[in-house]
Amino acid sequence: MFLRVAIILQTLALFAAPVTAGLLLSSPGGRTLHSVSAYGVFTVAVAHLIIAILVWRPGGGSPRPILYSCTRPVSWDSYWRR
Repeated sequence: MFLRVAIILQTLALFAAPVTAGLLLSSPGGRTLHSVSAYGVFTVAVAHLIIAILVWRPGGGSPRPILYSCTRPVSWDSYWRR
């Protein structure tokens, strides 16, 4: 349950980033919104990693969600920097 919420929040934050980037280019107050969006993406990504570790640790299940939470922000970042 917690992982699903973290994934949804991370997806919403990642979809908001290009919108605020467009506002950055078209409006004077866009810089602040884009900065807030960037901090939001970072915060949600770190929260996703922490939640994945906390869900994995007590149950002793597969650590695969931890790998997914680590690689998603890296893969998005490398994709957009091309």
